[in-house]
Amino acid sequence: MNQEQLARVNCIVDQLDEHLQLPQEANRRKLERVRARFPVQVMILSGAAPVPLEVYTRNLSLSGIGLMSRRLFQSEERIALLLKIPGRPAKLVFARVTFARYLRGGLYEVGAEFLERSSGSAREGEIPAQWIREAARQRHASQSRASEPPPGEEKKKHAKKDEKPPAKSAESPPADDPAKTAEAPEPGPVPGPPEDAPPAPAAAA
Repeated sequence: MNQEQLARVNCIVDQLDEHLQLPQEANRRKLERVRARFPVQVMILSGAAPVPLEVYTRNLSLSGIGLMSRRLFQSEERIALLLKIPGRPAKLVFARVTFARYLRGGLYEVGAEFLERSSGSAREGEIPAQWIREAARQRHASQSRASEPPPGEEKKKHAKKDEKPPAKSAESPPADDPAKTAEAPEPGPVPGPPEDAPPAPAAAA
Protein backbone atom coordinates (compact mmCIF):
# COMPACT_ATOMS: atom_id res chain seq x y z
CA MET A 1 0.00 0.00 0.00
CA ASN A 2 1.57 3.27 -1.13
CA GLN A 3 1.33 6.63 0.63
CA GLU A 4 -1.59 7.85 -1.48
CA GLN A 5 -3.60 4.69 -0.77
CA LEU A 6 -2.72 4.91 2.94
CA ALA A 7 -3.94 8.50 3.09
CA ARG A 8 -7.24 7.58 1.46
CA VAL A 9 -7.69 4.55 3.75
CA ASN A 10 -7.04 6.76 6.79
CA CYS A 11 -9.66 9.21 5.50
CA ILE A 12 -12.23 6.39 5.28
CA VAL A 13 -11.39 5.09 8.73
CA ASP A 14 -11.68 8.60 10.18
CA GLN A 15 -15.22 8.91 8.78
CA LEU A 16 -16.29 5.34 9.52
CA ASP A 17 -17.67 5.98 13.01
CA GLU A 18 -19.82 8.87 11.82
CA HIS A 19 -21.02 6.98 8.75
CA LEU A 20 -22.16 3.96 10.78
CA GLN A 21 -24.48 6.26 12.72
CA LEU A 22 -26.41 7.13 9.56
CA PRO A 23 -29.63 5.30 8.54
CA GLN A 24 -29.10 2.11 6.61
CA GLU A 25 -30.51 3.68 3.44
CA ALA A 26 -27.68 6.20 3.51
CA ASN A 27 -25.13 3.42 3.90
CA ARG A 28 -26.33 1.84 0.70
CA ARG A 29 -25.42 4.81 -1.46
CA LYS A 30 -22.57 4.31 -3.88
CA LEU A 31 -19.45 5.50 -2.11
CA GLU A 32 -15.85 5.93 -3.10
CA ARG A 33 -13.97 2.66 -3.03
CA VAL A 34 -10.23 2.63 -2.45
CA ARG A 35 -8.16 -0.18 -3.88
CA ALA A 36 -5.73 -1.20 -1.16
CA ARG A 37 -4.05 -4.41 -0.12
CA PHE A 38 -3.16 -4.93 3.54
CA PRO A 39 -3.65 -7.79 6.05
CA VAL A 40 -6.83 -7.92 8.13
CA GLN A 41 -7.72 -10.32 10.90
CA VAL A 42 -11.22 -11.76 10.54
CA MET A 43 -13.04 -13.37 13.46
CA ILE A 44 -15.43 -16.06 12.23
CA LEU A 45 -18.49 -15.81 14.49
CA SER A 46 -20.54 -18.64 12.96
CA GLY A 47 -19.12 -21.34 15.25
CA ALA A 48 -19.35 -22.05 18.96
CA ALA A 49 -16.38 -19.72 19.57
CA PRO A 50 -14.76 -16.97 17.45
CA VAL A 51 -12.12 -18.34 15.07
CA PRO A 52 -9.38 -15.95 13.88
CA LEU A 53 -8.36 -15.96 10.24
CA GLU A 54 -5.92 -13.67 8.45
CA VAL A 55 -7.00 -12.41 5.04
CA TYR A 56 -6.05 -9.54 2.72
CA THR A 57 -8.13 -6.60 1.59
CA ARG A 58 -8.93 -5.84 -2.03
CA ASN A 59 -10.75 -2.56 -1.50
CA LEU A 60 -12.31 -0.45 1.22
CA SER A 61 -15.15 2.06 1.43
CA LEU A 62 -17.29 3.65 4.12
CA SER A 63 -20.00 1.01 3.57
CA GLY A 64 -17.89 -2.14 3.45
CA ILE A 65 -14.79 -4.03 2.49
CA GLY A 66 -13.60 -6.43 -0.18
CA LEU A 67 -11.39 -9.33 0.92
CA MET A 68 -9.39 -12.22 -0.52
CA SER A 69 -9.45 -15.46 1.43
CA ARG A 70 -8.72 -19.17 1.09
CA ARG A 71 -11.88 -19.88 3.06
CA LEU A 72 -15.27 -19.83 1.37
CA PHE A 73 -17.57 -17.57 3.38
CA GLN A 74 -21.34 -17.91 3.34
CA SER A 75 -23.70 -15.11 2.41
CA GLU A 76 -25.22 -13.41 5.50
CA GLU A 77 -22.49 -14.85 7.73
CA ARG A 78 -21.46 -12.46 10.53
CA ILE A 79 -17.80 -11.63 11.04
CA ALA A 80 -15.67 -9.23 13.08
CA LEU A 81 -12.85 -7.37 11.34
CA LEU A 82 -9.77 -6.14 13.15
CA LEU A 83 -8.49 -3.28 10.99
CA LYS A 84 -4.83 -2.54 11.67
CA ILE A 85 -3.90 0.59 9.78
CA PRO A 86 -0.24 1.60 10.11
CA GLY A 87 0.24 4.52 12.48
CA ARG A 88 -3.14 4.32 14.23
CA PRO A 89 -4.93 2.16 16.84
CA ALA A 90 -6.63 -1.04 15.68
CA LYS A 91 -10.35 -0.80 14.95
CA LEU A 92 -12.81 -3.67 15.50
CA VAL A 93 -15.80 -3.67 13.14
CA PHE A 94 -18.84 -5.96 12.96
CA ALA A 95 -19.80 -6.91 9.39
CA ARG A 96 -22.19 -9.00 7.31
CA VAL A 97 -20.96 -11.09 4.37
CA THR A 98 -22.85 -10.02 1.25
CA PHE A 99 -21.25 -12.33 -1.33
CA ALA A 100 -18.41 -14.79 -1.89
CA ARG A 101 -17.15 -16.23 -5.15
CA TYR A 102 -14.18 -18.21 -6.39
CA LEU A 103 -11.37 -16.25 -8.03
CA ARG A 104 -8.42 -18.49 -8.92
CA GLY A 105 -5.59 -20.44 -7.34
CA GLY A 106 -7.67 -21.49 -4.34
CA LEU A 107 -8.62 -17.86 -3.51
CA TYR A 108 -12.12 -16.49 -2.94
CA GLU A 109 -13.34 -12.91 -3.25
CA VAL A 110 -15.52 -11.86 -0.32
CA GLY A 111 -17.63 -8.76 0.12
CA ALA A 112 -18.80 -7.59 3.55
CA GLU A 113 -20.98 -4.71 4.73
CA PHE A 114 -20.02 -2.78 7.86
CA LEU A 115 -22.71 -2.91 10.55
CA GLU A 116 -21.18 -1.53 13.73
CA ARG A 117 -17.87 -0.54 15.31
CA SER A 118 -16.84 -1.63 18.77
CA SER A 119 -16.67 1.29 21.18
CA GLY A 120 -14.39 -0.61 23.56
CA SER A 121 -10.90 -2.01 23.30
CA ALA A 122 -9.96 -3.66 20.01
CA ARG A 123 -7.61 -6.21 21.54
CA GLU A 124 -7.49 -9.44 19.55
CA GLY A 125 -10.23 -11.87 20.44
CA GLU A 126 -12.31 -9.41 22.48
CA ILE A 127 -15.66 -9.60 20.70
CA PRO A 128 -18.70 -7.76 22.12
CA ALA A 129 -21.31 -10.17 23.49
CA GLN A 130 -24.11 -8.65 21.41
CA TRP A 131 -22.19 -9.49 18.22
CA ILE A 132 -21.90 -13.12 19.31
CA ARG A 133 -25.65 -13.24 20.01
CA GLU A 134 -26.48 -11.65 16.66
CA ALA A 135 -24.24 -14.15 14.84
CA ALA A 136 -25.93 -17.04 16.70
CA ARG A 137 -29.41 -15.77 15.72
CA GLN A 138 -28.35 -15.49 12.11
CA ARG A 139 -26.85 -19.00 12.17
CA HIS A 140 -30.04 -20.53 13.61
CA ALA A 141 -32.17 -18.67 11.06
CA SER A 142 -30.02 -19.97 8.20
CA GLN A 143 -30.25 -23.53 9.51
CA SER A 144 -34.02 -23.24 9.82
CA ARG A 145 -34.33 -21.99 6.26
CA ALA A 146 -32.10 -24.80 5.02
CA SER A 147 -34.29 -27.44 6.71
CA GLU A 148 -37.52 -26.08 5.23
CA PRO A 149 -38.82 -27.70 2.02
CA PRO A 150 -38.67 -25.59 -1.14
CA PRO A 151 -41.68 -23.32 -1.77
CA GLY A 152 -44.62 -25.36 -3.03
CA GLU A 153 -43.10 -28.68 -2.02
CA GLU A 154 -45.29 -28.96 1.11
CA LYS A 155 -48.42 -28.27 -0.92
CA LYS A 156 -47.44 -30.98 -3.37
CA LYS A 157 -47.06 -33.48 -0.53
CA HIS A 158 -50.51 -32.64 0.85
CA ALA A 159 -52.02 -32.78 -2.61
CA LYS A 160 -50.59 -36.25 -3.13
CA LYS A 161 -52.01 -37.40 0.20
CA ASP A 162 -55.47 -36.07 -0.71
CA GLU A 163 -55.48 -37.67 -4.13
CA LYS A 164 -57.79 -40.65 -4.41
CA PRO A 165 -56.70 -43.63 -6.46
CA PRO A 166 -58.45 -43.73 -9.84
CA ALA A 167 -61.63 -45.81 -9.81
CA LYS A 168 -61.33 -49.06 -11.65
CA SER A 169 -63.54 -49.06 -14.73
CA ALA A 170 -66.24 -51.73 -14.75
CA GLU A 171 -65.10 -54.25 -17.25
CA SER A 172 -67.57 -56.59 -18.88
CA PRO A 173 -66.73 -60.23 -18.26
CA PRO A 174 -65.04 -61.87 -21.18
CA ALA A 175 -67.40 -63.56 -23.55
CA ASP A 176 -67.49 -67.31 -23.12
CA ASP A 177 -66.17 -69.44 -25.90
CA PRO A 178 -69.23 -70.66 -27.78
CA ALA A 179 -67.42 -73.88 -28.56
CA LYS A 180 -67.04 -74.51 -24.85
CA THR A 181 -70.31 -73.15 -23.59
CA ALA A 182 -72.72 -74.41 -26.27
CA GLU A 183 -74.62 -77.33 -24.75
CA ALA A 184 -75.65 -80.30 -26.89
CA PRO A 185 -79.42 -80.64 -27.23
CA GLU A 186 -81.02 -83.31 -25.03
CA PRO A 187 -82.05 -86.39 -27.00
CA GLY A 188 -85.81 -86.59 -27.57
CA PRO A 189 -87.98 -89.77 -27.56
CA VAL A 190 -87.31 -92.29 -30.32
CA PRO A 191 -90.26 -92.15 -32.75
CA GLY A 192 -92.27 -95.36 -33.03
CA PRO A 193 -94.14 -96.73 -36.09
CA PRO A 194 -97.24 -94.92 -37.17
CA GLU A 195 -100.48 -96.27 -35.78
CA ASP A 196 -102.01 -97.11 -39.23
CA ALA A 197 -98.97 -98.98 -40.45
CA PRO A 198 -99.65 -102.76 -41.26
CA PRO A 199 -98.12 -105.24 -38.90
CA ALA A 200 -94.79 -106.53 -39.86
CA PRO A 201 -94.85 -110.03 -41.41
CA ALA A 202 -93.81 -112.84 -39.16
CA ALA A 203 -90.50 -114.28 -39.87
CA ALA A 204 -90.50 -117.69 -41.59
CA ALA A 205 -89.78 -120.72 -39.43
